Amino acid sequence: MNQVNRVSLVWALMWAVVVVLAGTVATVMADGYRNPPEGAAALGRGGARAVYADDGSAVTHNPAALTDLEQATLTLSTTLAYAPTDYTSPSGMSESSDASVGVLPAVYATMPLKDGRTVVGIGLNSPYGQAMEWDENGLFKGLAPDFAELKTANVNLVVGLKLCDRVSVGAGLNVLWGNIKFQQSLLPPPGVPAPSSRLTFDGDGYGLGGNFGLVWNLTDSQRIALSYRMPVSVTAEGDFTMGNPPPPGALPPTVTPMSSFETELNFPAVAVIGYGIQVCDKLRLQTEVEWVEHSQNDVLKIDIANNNALLVAVLGTTELPQDWDDTWTVAVGADWTCNESWVLRSGYTWLPTPVPDATFLPVLTEGDKHVLGIGAGYRNGADSVDVAYAYSIAEDRDIAPGSSLVAGTYETDPHLCTVTYTHRF
Repeated sequence: MNQVNRVSLVWALMWAVVVVLAGTVATVMADGYRNPPEGAAALGRGGARAVYADDGSAVTHNPAALTDLEQATLTLSTTLAYAPTDYTSPSGMSESSDASVGVLPAVYATMPLKDGRTVVGIGLNSPYGQAMEWDENGLFKGLAPDFAELKTANVNLVVGLKLCDRVSVGAGLNVLWGNIKFQQSLLPPPGVPAPSSRLTFDGDGYGLGGNFGLVWNLTDSQRIALSYRMPVSVTAEGDFTMGNPPPPGALPPTVTPMSSFETELNFPAVAVIGYGIQVCDKLRLQTEVEWVEHSQNDVLKIDIANNNALLVAVLGTTELPQDWDDTWTVAVGADWTCNESWVLRSGYTWLPTPVPDATFLPVLTEGDKHVLGIGAGYRNGADSVDVAYAYSIAEDRDIAPGSSLVAGTYETDPHLCTVTYTHRF
């Protein structure tokens, strides 16, 4: 790679960093808190992504697969997510969420070193997120949060090393920023002639983690891949505010309109084992099994300093049970190389929900999903463009009366679209 291309890569990466950090927003379709897989190649296969390196997104998916990339690359990707949700109460009343399009940008750069066996990479993406908004004066008023938004931005530095002709390993460091904001209306105490108050919790923080990978080429056409992402904890600190507080005497005397806010955001460990086979020159298949440690979300601890008395008075506690379950996902994907310019993709992923009925919230309408993906890629010389669309067949979530204050039926219709551009230097 000549000096001009090196400078171009640096400037492009600097520009992409600004775009990602300025544009990162939460999506409305997730697996727990996890966002969809980065890159159109992965989405086109329905989510299968750990076995082969299609572009720089291998920084995230499996750093060991980076040794597949023989040239320096710059990858820019954007995913659009849209998931309208409808709610029907046990009494037959209905409401629709305020659905908006979530935008998830990502950027990756990779570079082989002179020894030809080592590849370094950097990625910026938003691995976790969630956003949902209902009518502030709707059916959930006073019962549960009607607005929630989780945003993240992750910097991932990795290195992939070819130990021998058939085995590669990789490792990386993650620096994760997370921000959480949620709002709920607080109804006045019985007999108090006052309008409802608006509670807002808003905080952010940083956490550290790592990711690791291994690729073992069993034969010239078959390989096994392993990847592991460490859990990350982010201590989010910020502010609690109470708009339009009740009149004096209606709440505990220590309660004030403002205070500090702190909580712990726990993001799961993820382990993947995958198998890939090059069936013939045109057809490549891969399958993966993934374990996600969602049980890290056991309890949500909320600390709002002197206003903890408000939580105790309303909820009886400052530690809200989550009781999420660990999950196993399964993915299968296929790539069909039509010619030297075009490749077609398709795939399927099964995503069970980790959220039990007892702790279900209307701002996290998690249900089991069957994800179907299709995609295509076009390459012309050093440049390639990939596009993908995925539709999730989301099973309706029926929360039985008596098991939750937000009982009813939730119907979600998630759509995802990704466009990815890669330049090879």
